[in-house]
Order: sequence, then C-alpha cells, then structure tokens
Amino acid sequence: MTLRRERSTMLMSRPLGPIRRWCSAAAVRRSAVVALLAAVLLSTGAALAKDPRDPGAILAAVDAIVKPEVEAWCRDKGIVYPPEAVLLRVFKRERELEIWAKNRDHKAMQLLHRSPLCAMDFSPGPKLVQGDSKTPEGFYSPSFMYESANWWMWIDLAQVSAPGVVGKGSAFRMCIDYPNALDRERSRAAHHKDPGGAICVHGNCVSIGCASLENRDFLPVYALARHHDARTFGRLQLHLFPFRFGEVAAAERAALAVQYVHHAAFASTALLRFWANLEQGYDVFNTSANPLVVRMEAGGYVFSAPAAAKGP
Repeated sequence: MTLRRERSTMLMSRPLGPIRRWCSAAAVRRSAVVALLAAVLLSTGAALAKDPRDPGAILAAVDAIVKPEVEAWCRDKGIVYPPEAVLLRVFKRERELEIWAKNRDHKAMQLLHRSPLCAMDFSPGPKLVQGDSKTPEGFYSPSFMYESANWWMWIDLAQVSAPGVVGKGSAFRMCIDYPNALDRERSRAAHHKDPGGAICVHGNCVSIGCASLENRDFLPVYALARHHDARTFGRLQLHLFPFRFGEVAAAERAALAVQYVHHAAFASTALLRFWANLEQGYDVFNTSANPLVVRMEAGGYVFSAPAAAKGP
C-alpha cells in the first residue's frame, strides 16, 4: 500500500503541461481521422442514395473512397487526377496488374501503380476451351458491366472489405472482348467448338478464369479505367501477358510451354510462336508508352505505335 501511495505522489508531483499537450494533440489527430472517415462515408452514401446500381453513382462513390490515395499516386508522377488516358497490363506469372496513365498534354504514359492479383489462372498459356478455368492472353478492350446474379460481382461500398452479397451494394466489373477472332481460330485449330467467354476483371478475390483482386485493390482500377477518355485516346486497352518477357529467357519459356495444360492440343512450338507475337506488342508499348494500334490478321496480331503526342 505504501509503495502505491508513493508512486501516486510522485506522479501527482510531476508537471502536467506536457501530458495535457500530448493528450490534446492526440485528440485532435483522432478527431481529424474520424472527420475524414465520416466525410468519405457521407459522400459515398450521398452518391449512392439515388440509385446504388447506377453507373454514375457508383463511380462517384468509388471516387470518394479512392481519390485521396490515387491522387497521391498521380501527384508523384506529375499527373493531374483524374488522368485522361489509362491502360492496363496483366502479368499472370507475376500476379500483378499494372496501371499506366497520363494527361492529354503528356507525350508518354507512366506506370502509376502495380496492384496485386489475388485470384486468377497464374499459369502461362492462353484459354482454349469453355470450362478450362484458364485466363486468356492477348490484347483486349474491356467494357463496363453492371448487375449480376453472382455474389463475387457485388461490393458494398459502405463495407468494402466484406464479401459480396447479391443485391447488397453495387455490382460492377470490367469484361474483356474475349474471344476475339484469333482466340476462336486457336480454339478451332485445337478441335474445340466453344472457346468460352465471360472473362472479367472484378473484386472479391475469386476466379474460374477471370482476373480478380481484393475489393480495396479493385476500386482504384475501376475508377481510373472509368475516367479513360475513349473519344480522344480510343477504347480502353487491357494487355494480358503470360509473364514479363524481358525476365524469362528462351530456355525457361520452352519449359513453361511443355507444362501448358493444353500442350497436347496446342503444340509447344505453336505456343512459343504465339508468345513471340505477344512480345512484339509488349515491346512496342514499352518503347512508345502509349495505347497501341492493334489489328488482327490470319495467324497473329499486328502492332504499331500511335502518332507521337505533344507534351513533355
């Protein structure tokens, strides 16, 4: 008892000014955080109040959540938020989605952010047939889609980390134009009638062939893609690659081709030629850092860089 009283006396005898100042500063910091969170939730709720399934309301709500973070990414690259040109690249083996962006007065795009992919087919080699759970490889243009009967397409923007529930919150995703003419040609050559489809980029970290992210990682991808100015820069592009070509030597590529799940129907030599064709587009973009001009001819993609843009 004596010891406790002595400690109490010692504490009471110390000057309380520094303690009060520290507590006051901590309270201010807590108040600022609470106010920021309240403002985000309020703006999110206001944006969705009219219709939680309206594309414009969804974008406004997502922007309210991600803008502080994404605006900082842009500021670090000298880009004004929101950027007007956006391009996405997926690397299956590396499990990453790259976001490239620029403003209209910039000559070249910059790598804005790398987002982790948490669920998809991470094994190199293209999708070939319906039901193989493979993720395609190639050059695609995503479209935005809303409404779904699948829980993994739904995100409650008031509880972003919660698993999706059909009818709770908003359903939104980006679906690519797979299969294209080359995908169908490849599937037919392997004696398949149906190459599959409905390949999307979405949240909730679940996949049977789609590229899926954690909800919090998907929101910036969605918002930036929605801000892409298709009238000026053409349709939004998504480049799907088996791996980063500059980091995988020829011998390793050959070994990966042998491991491809469809190697009996799609020979390793054909797969290596296909990858070499994808690498051409990969290299053209790495040189130009601008959306590609892509056309399809019998047997492969043909690439060219857009006319040089004005700006720094």
